[in-house]
Amino acid sequence: MSSITGQGRNSRKIMTIMAAVAAVAMLIAVPILSATDADAAFTNDDAGYKVVITDAAKLEKMGLNKTEVLFKALESEISIFNEEIYGEPVTTVNLSKYTTAVGAKVEGDTVSNINTDIVDAKDVKITMTAIAAGSLISGDQTLWTDQQKAAAKAISDFIGSDLGIGDKVEITGTVKTESASQTEVKWKLLDGNKCVRDKFTTTYYIDGDVDLNIKVTMGGTSKEIQIVSNVKGVFASKSSFEYKDSDVKVGTEYKVTYDIETTYSGDSYYNVDGKKYSLVTEEKTPDPVTGTVEDHDIYEQSVVSNIDYYKKLVNDLPPAEDGMEIDKTYGGAQSAFDGVVMDAVGKDILKIVLIVGAVILGIIVLIVILIIVLIVRKKKRQ
Repeated sequence: MSSITGQGRNSRKIMTIMAAVAAVAMLIAVPILSATDADAAFTNDDAGYKVVITDAAKLEKMGLNKTEVLFKALESEISIFNEEIYGEPVTTVNLSKYTTAVGAKVEGDTVSNINTDIVDAKDVKITMTAIAAGSLISGDQTLWTDQQKAAAKAISDFIGSDLGIGDKVEITGTVKTESASQTEVKWKLLDGNKCVRDKFTTTYYIDGDVDLNIKVTMGGTSKEIQIVSNVKGVFASKSSFEYKDSDVKVGTEYKVTYDIETTYSGDSYYNVDGKKYSLVTEEKTPDPVTGTVEDHDIYEQSVVSNIDYYKKLVNDLPPAEDGMEIDKTYGGAQSAFDGVVMDAVGKDILKIVLIVGAVILGIIVLIVILIIVLIVRKKKRQ
């Protein structure tokens, strides 16, 4: 995540929130605009679900277990540790609520996917016992940031790096995290029912409250470190494709430009021997890249929608029962997603809405007036 501060950070923050507000306005206006547009290239459709579990024993109904749910919620915090040398973890937890939701939507020339995970767990205790000798720290550091490397070195220097058979790692504390992601692909439609990517956007929202103690017992000696994370905010990345010719085919030259916007508060860090090692990184906008279209860049319009996959997920869901609520609709998935968005950036958005709400309303009114004028002129010409 970006470490933007001061005026630059505030500027980017306002830009991000304004973009979100503008998007809301356009969502209101789009149905009106669609009435005068040509038929959509893709068949509009959606599918999704939301599952809320308040009894940890019901996780098995979704093919999950307590350890998997917790490790997924802690993925960014514990990814530097080696997970390959332990037996089956022993996990106990007081799970207040676990929510998982996924969905896909096709609208016009755009395909979007949403994913949401919410974990509210107290009295977490995960005990892992090494069944083979190996490193405490993961050996695959290819994609590590400088912050992760610094934290890993500090942990190794403080605790040691080599675990033996029977050594233990015990994780205890509280895990309360909300995360939601959305990927959106806008397609450029071609002749022959083909298409290529026009824009690709990924947005990730997070609201976390993690407080964990990690005790490593190595050769009978125990040492402890802590993980604390209270990061809250949004990360957005957009790739825009510009093709040299309107008739895109294999060999057509293109350029991809990128835009990254981040706004957040809080920190995520390891506490090692009394010193903090932050995991927060500054995301840099990549330079534009150029290339030529290849066969695999051109898709059949009929296959870019993954709605059938999501419909199968919905059909395979177990029936609801005590301690487990199931909503087999895209609306359910959207409501879970929207809840995380509001928790992550909602207060900021509401502040801006109060300020610019009248302006947005004015824009919508102008759009409606413009459409009416166009319809009247069209009828007069007829």
